[in-house]
Amino acid sequence: MNVVFSLMATPTKCIETVLHCWHKNTADKDLSAEKELNVFCELHRDKIPDSERPDISVTAKVFLSTYDPEAVRQAINRTLDRLGLTDIETLIVSLDPEISKAPPADVDPCMELPSAKISIGTAESLLKVWPILEEFVKSNKVFRLGVCDMSAEEMELLLSSVKIPPKVNQLFLGSTCRLTDELQNFAKIHDVQLTTHQDSSDILRTDWLVSIISKEFSPDDATGWRPLWLVRYSETFKHRGVIRSKGYTLLAERTAV
Repeated sequence: MNVVFSLMATPTKCIETVLHCWHKNTADKDLSAEKELNVFCELHRDKIPDSERPDISVTAKVFLSTYDPEAVRQAINRTLDRLGLTDIETLIVSLDPEISKAPPADVDPCMELPSAKISIGTAESLLKVWPILEEFVKSNKVFRLGVCDMSAEEMELLLSSVKIPPKVNQLFLGSTCRLTDELQNFAKIHDVQLTTHQDSSDILRTDWLVSIISKEFSPDDATGWRPLWLVRYSETFKHRGVIRSKGYTLLAERTAV
């Protein structure tokens, strides 16, 4: 099994679908003059009706390839706008290995799942964006913050350095059968929920985005693009665990033509 392909299949299909819809309905049929790409398609705008909002819990996971404060704010605000929301319940942050201080780690097969590489969260790298995330909690736009694949040691370093601590630690599914007692005890003491994910550590690969753009437009149109951030959101009916909707939103910039 090609592990990277399987982990990337869902975001790839989602971005391809929205990009095709946007391309089909826009007057400009090439990207030659574009420097920023934030694909939008009204048909895929998923706003939650006010009447349903009290019954729905929204989780957003932002994958970042930059520490730029404005890019972080932009990722969260544009996701809120896309969903027609003023707030979300949970915001989880994941840093690309290129800006994180820790290289991807190999995860051996577990629970009959394929092996994979995951990006290890570190307090040092997260502290560069955490103040921006805290802004959204203080303004009541986010109710709780989360991190990914952090050890008890790194969690302790982060908690000792921030005003608003994370309440979620999202762990790669293939590693959960080998949770350490230290991490489980830490989570219990500090009221941190341990959840799972199946995200690729290199979900923000430039070659992945270039391939998608080239397929929809042309190789020339795809030149120079790199993803700045990707947000995956999910809407779940409270008390039932039924998913109402889920999707991705992405911003890319052009560094060269």
